[in-house]
Amino acid sequence: MDGAKQVRVAKQHAKPTAVDLRALVDASDDAIIGKTMDGTIISWNKGAEKIYGYTAGEVLGQSISLLIPPAHQEELPAIMKLLQRGEHVGGYETTRMHKDGHLIDVAITISPMKRRGKVVGACIVARDITTQKLAHEALRLSEERFRIALKKALVIVSSQDLQLRYTWISSSAMVVDSESIIGRTDAELVPG
Repeated sequence: MDGAKQVRVAKQHAKPTAVDLRALVDASDDAIIGKTMDGTIISWNKGAEKIYGYTAGEVLGQSISLLIPPAHQEELPAIMKLLQRGEHVGGYETTRMHKDGHLIDVAITISPMKRRGKVVGACIVARDITTQKLAHEALRLSEERFRIALKKALVIVSSQDLQLRYTWISSSAMVVDSESIIGRTDAELVPG
């Protein structure tokens, strides 16, 4: 498609209808929630239903605090202060609560909604990161067990960078200090 035709097509679709915007929001797997400045939920997409377990009919008109577990209730006033100043909250990881009571790890972005320059509400986009958090914790525990096992093992395990310099070495079976080896190559350690 040439440049002129792209511009014509873009102009034809430049003003999406409310139906187009709703379809776009509902197509997202992320929760997209609208709320007023007093915390009342005014918009709830299909992604929010999937993540939190509530239908739109169950939450519209309810307080956003419904999703916040008791241990995290102090977050709401701090977020509201930022929004009142018109500030954007991005890259925020926290815990929220599903309808059935189980906790969900989420990454949240909150943007102030303005009308005539005044903040009247907020748009919250939340992504469920529970699976990623669990995988990260499993990897951390596995690495910890591996390091503990290496400390007790009578073997030497090491890693080297692209220049063949030692970057890490287990030291339980060594008579020399591993720190004297880090950063050096085999050629530097064993001349000839």
